[in-house]
Amino acid sequence: MYAWKNFKMWKFVKRSRVSNGEEDESAGTRNEVSDNNPCAPSTSEAELKKVRFYDDKYLSMGFTWCGDPDCPLPLRLVCGKKLGNTAMVPSKLKWHFTTNHSHLLHKTTDYFKRLLESQVQQSKVFEKKVTVSEKAQEASYLVAELVAQKKKSHVIAESIIMPACKIIVNTMLGKEALCEVEKVPLSDNTISRRIHDMSEDIENNVSETLKNTNFCLQVDEPT
Repeated sequence: MYAWKNFKMWKFVKRSRVSNGEEDESAGTRNEVSDNNPCAPSTSEAELKKVRFYDDKYLSMGFTWCGDPDCPLPLRLVCGKKLGNTAMVPSKLKWHFTTNHSHLLHKTTDYFKRLLESQVQQSKVFEKKVTVSEKAQEASYLVAELVAQKKKSHVIAESIIMPACKIIVNTMLGKEALCEVEKVPLSDNTISRRIHDMSEDIENNVSETLKNTNFCLQVDEPT
C-alpha cells in the first residue's frame, strides 16, 4: 500500500515538473536531435524523394528508360509514352502494361528486345540524316564568303549556285555525289547568318590583335 502511494505521488511530481518547464531525459533527447539537424526531412519526404532505377527485367513488360541516368524515366516501347520516376516499380509497370497493351501479354522478352533494337536503329538513321556534316558546314561558309566578296544578293546561293553545282556534280560524278552536295545549307537566311558570324569573328580577332599591339606615332618637321 505504501509503495502504491509513493508511485502515485511520483507520477504527480513528474507531471508537475514537466508542466513547470522542466523536461525529462527523453524530451531532451528529442529536442537535441531536432536542434542538431533542424532541416532534416521527415520519413515521408525522404520516401517521396527516393530515386528508382531501371532494371533489365522491366523489358519483359515492354519498358525501357530515357532521360537523365541519375533519375531515369520509364518509357513504353509500344506507344512511346513516358512515365514518372515514381512509376519505376514492377507492380506499377505491370499495371500500365496490362491496362493499355493487354494484347501483347503473350509476347516474350525477345520480342521487346527486337523492338528496342529497331527503334535504336531508326533513331540513328534519323539523326544521321538531320545532322549536317562538318564538310557541309565548311562549304556553306565558303560560299557565303564568296557571296559577300562579290557583293551579291544572298538569294543567289540558293537560286543559282546550288542548281549549278547539282548539274555539274550529277553530270561528272553521279547521283551519290549529288546527294552529298544537297546536304550543304545555302538558303538566303543561312547565307546571311554565315556572313554575320564571319564579320563578328573578324571584328573580335582584330580587336584582340590591336589590344596586344604597341603603336608608334612618327611626326616629321613639316607636319
